[in-house]
Amino acid sequence: MSIPTPPTPAGRRAAGRALRKVTPRAALAGFTPPARRFDPLTVLAAHDKVRIAELVPIRYGRMSVSPFTFLRGPAAVMARDIAGQPTTGIRVHCCGDCHLLNFGTYGTPERNLVFDVNDFDETLEAPFEWHTKRLAASIHVAAQDNGFSATEARTAVLAAMSTYRTRMDQWATMTNLDVWYDRVDMARIEALIADPKRRKIFSTDVGKNEERGNLQALMKLGTETKGGHVRIKDHLPLVRHVALERPVDETVEIVSARYRETPSGDRKRPFDRYVCADTAREVVGVGSVGTDARIALVLGRDTDDPLFLQMKEARAAVLAPYAGASPCRHQGQRVVEGQRLMQAASDIFLGW
Repeated sequence: MSIPTPPTPAGRRAAGRALRKVTPRAALAGFTPPARRFDPLTVLAAHDKVRIAELVPIRYGRMSVSPFTFLRGPAAVMARDIAGQPTTGIRVHCCGDCHLLNFGTYGTPERNLVFDVNDFDETLEAPFEWHTKRLAASIHVAAQDNGFSATEARTAVLAAMSTYRTRMDQWATMTNLDVWYDRVDMARIEALIADPKRRKIFSTDVGKNEERGNLQALMKLGTETKGGHVRIKDHLPLVRHVALERPVDETVEIVSARYRETPSGDRKRPFDRYVCADTAREVVGVGSVGTDARIALVLGRDTDDPLFLQMKEARAAVLAPYAGASPCRHQGQRVVEGQRLMQAASDIFLGW
């Protein structure tokens, strides 16, 4: 039996260059809406049918604040536009909703802060151009939304895409494991800040983020004690307790039992040390508004050992009609496995 030989970096580079003859780079640059382009509001209305009706006005209210908040909302509209454009045929695991505000800082299991993509509701394997075009568009719109000129917005987009290209070129020469473990930590970002005053402000902000923990989340969301039990405070209309088809205790038991099977084995042990005290519906984001999102307050050692878990409804990705359905048997599994695949480090309690 012959032993397969992996392609060399030079071979992969040559294969990539050969694709330029099939799909020239210039073909990826433009977008001309067809004369009979679909109505974006019709696309939005179709998605409204599967959302919680009372929350839909909140979604439109958040989208209507500015052009950038509108861009954040209807990933399905942009997906439909982009899907008709040329691609090289190179498919990757896409975020699916790669706009500027779906990046941020978060703590790794080792409690180090990293910068990475942090939203995967729409994650799916698809052409890489769909990923980068949404990011580029969001940078341009966000720049103009913040008062920068069209020239400055274009400069920001070109800088971002140039850096993307450079990093891809660097990763192509690295080993598989070096690529897998590469991450953007706060030291790497701080090194980009030339102004000493700005660097000091950045360092102070990082220190504050590192100090945040479960008790700060408890103070932000708010709890109250009723009948000797700790409960999440209602903050209408964004946080509220809702009537359920089953009693709360039974619902919690069902969700916990199914979810508990999905984190890896060693992570079930710390999860089993917590008990669920309460759940409530929470309105989050822009594009997610109207889907069923919950928070669960779980307690460990005592009421001073809280943990908030977020539970989000997962539906088929907006890219699925154009890129193909996910092979996962469950949409929650699609989101979680996509997040585990794409993030430099994921939360230990991530599951579906």
